[in-house]
Amino acid sequence: MDFWTLAALLFFCVTVVYSYRSVLRPELHEMSPARKGILAVAGPFAVIYGLLIVPVAPLSRTLEIVRHLQVTPLVITLLLVSGASSAVIVEIIRAMFFRRVTWRDMFHFSVIGVAWVALFLVQSALVIVGRRLICPEMM
Repeated sequence: MDFWTLAALLFFCVTVVYSYRSVLRPELHEMSPARKGILAVAGPFAVIYGLLIVPVAPLSRTLEIVRHLQVTPLVITLLLVSGASSAVIVEIIRAMFFRRVTWRDMFHFSVIGVAWVALFLVQSALVIVGRRLICPEMM
């Protein structure tokens, strides 16, 4: 790993920790235990996944992995990553734009579910298009 990759990873980690602290910290006392638990699992999962995949596998290597990956592990990976990302994205959007609005947990988790489905569909479509472009004989 070269210096610039290490510097980018360090910058990424500092940015994530700072944004969590500054954006979500005022909201923590208003969060239900379920929201806190999901955020406690989803946030680190998304960060660790990003740290493991991005520096280890540059884009060309990632495309090779996706090309040879079977459908089941690919779907499981996409489901986990889109679920964690949707939980984090909805919390950040809620903290930035809807700070004064009171959402019940049922509505909040419904929004996370819609975001999860949307992210999963977009990621799946991009993987399908990428696999067709890389290796048309597989389809």
